[in-house]
Amino acid sequence: MPFVRRLGEEGCGSQTCPSVRKSGTGCVYQINDHLWEGSYFPRLPDGSRKKFNVYAKTREECEAELAKMIEQKKKEIAKLKKKAKTA
Repeated sequence: MPFVRRLGEEGCGSQTCPSVRKSGTGCVYQINDHLWEGSYFPRLPDGSRKKFNVYAKTREECEAELAKMIEQKKKEIAKLKKKAKTA
């Protein structure tokens, strides 16, 4: 079983162990030394889920891009829900 550090332990930073994110904010992880991926996995109006990704060179850029993408996708999903109600 691999050793896992717990939050608050010495040596626990953003790269050594993940922090817990709020629901609906997506997730950010490092793919390799030069690339970060942010993903969002929302529930669509038909009940299914679809994964959306953004990529950036730094964690900060990835967080910013992810926030923009989540806002955009939430608007698109709201439009789809509204359209489904009227149909």
